[in-house]
Amino acid sequence: MCTVSFLPTSINPESGEDLKAGGFILTSNRDEQAGRRRAMFPRRYWLSGCTVFFPKDGQAGGTWIATDEHRYTLCLLNGAFEAHHHCPPYRHSRGQVIPDFFSYDNEIDFSLHYPFDKLEPFTLVVVEYDPLLTLIELRWDGSQLHRTLLDATQPYLWSSATLYPKTIRQKREGWFSEWVNRQQQFSQEAIVQFHRQTGDGDPENDLLMRRPNGIQTVSITSVERNDQAHRVYYHDMLTHTNTTFRILS
Repeated sequence: MCTVSFLPTSINPESGEDLKAGGFILTSNRDEQAGRRRAMFPRRYWLSGCTVFFPKDGQAGGTWIATDEHRYTLCLLNGAFEAHHHCPPYRHSRGQVIPDFFSYDNEIDFSLHYPFDKLEPFTLVVVEYDPLLTLIELRWDGSQLHRTLLDATQPYLWSSATLYPKTIRQKREGWFSEWVNRQQQFSQEAIVQFHRQTGDGDPENDLLMRRPNGIQTVSITSVERNDQAHRVYYHDMLTHTNTTFRILS
């Protein structure tokens, strides 16, 4: 898995003003084996003294996306820079990384002290919004952590390196750039439709993907934050059911 987009919604893209507002939309397509035990819909969990909302993987018990009430939203993709060889045993599932994150004081503490060794490569997108909107990309390549501070006034798209080669990732980024340039303003409904409909007719590499080996887009999760609330949208593509709820800021 998966495909992830980030959209800043409270920032003047030319001046970079209003960083304190921290408005954004983070949306994820989860690409997974359709036969994997179905994930549980998002709900509230209490982790290390923090209230966190996330869907839970039905097989390994972790998650790929989560948001707390006041400071962080995170999303994890399998793989770092390029496809890697699967070499178990690993210490635990990558799905445990996000729940573990909330046992640390902040992202810096996590990046410096989390035991990344013996974990399969992954990319972790970290959105921080207290006091300023900050976007951090953490890539664990199996031997080294690469930390990049991104420009939170700009939109981004990531595609899993384990599923999509570089040429396909670049094509998808082109679709995203074209879509962004057509928008007068960003909305959660519009970006969810982008995640559902975008492609060129190739079911193996369109954003809503399906492959003969059973891997397909099994869910779409979107977290929108403004200064009043979070709005979390979750759609299970296998059962065609969805839920939306608000978390007051």
